Formats: sequence, C-alpha cells, structure tokens
Amino acid sequence: MKQMLGAQKLLTQLAHQGVAEVLLCAGARNAPLVKALSVCSGLQVLPFFDERAAAFFALGRIRRTSCPVAVAMDKYHLLDRVIDL
Repeated sequence: MKQMLGAQKLLTQLAHQGVAEVLLCAGARNAPLVKALSVCSGLQVLPFFDERAAAFFALGRIRRTSCPVAVAMDKYHLLDRVIDL
C-alpha cells in the first residue's frame, strides 16, 4: 500500500513537470508503478520489452517534441542501456 501511494505521488510529480508519456519496460520490481499507471489518466503509457530500445526511443521523442519523457525500468540504469553498444 505504501509503495502504491509513492508511485501515485511520483506520477503526479511527473505530470506536473510536463511529462506526458511513460515508456514502461516489463519487470516485477516496478509492479507498484505499473498498477498506478493503470489507473492514471493523464499519462500515455508505451510498453517496451527491451530497455535499450526504450532508451533510444525516449531520446528521439525528446528531440522531436522538446518534452520530457519518463522511462520505467526494472533493474538497469538508463544511461548504461544507451552507451552499452
């Protein structure tokens, strides 16, 4: 329950900061965030299976729209996924 409230607060803050899209990579550790996203109406959720693909998509989306994009991953650091080539 406490994790769900924290996830809802995080999503509220993201929306206040101008985030309209969340790229969601599958994983058990982000289950509270997934549940909170399922009831959140202000954010568009785009599912990804590959963290690296989500990272590059986020970079392209940010360049195209000049708006921030959130990426939710299970265990990796986003920067590691981008530079791990």
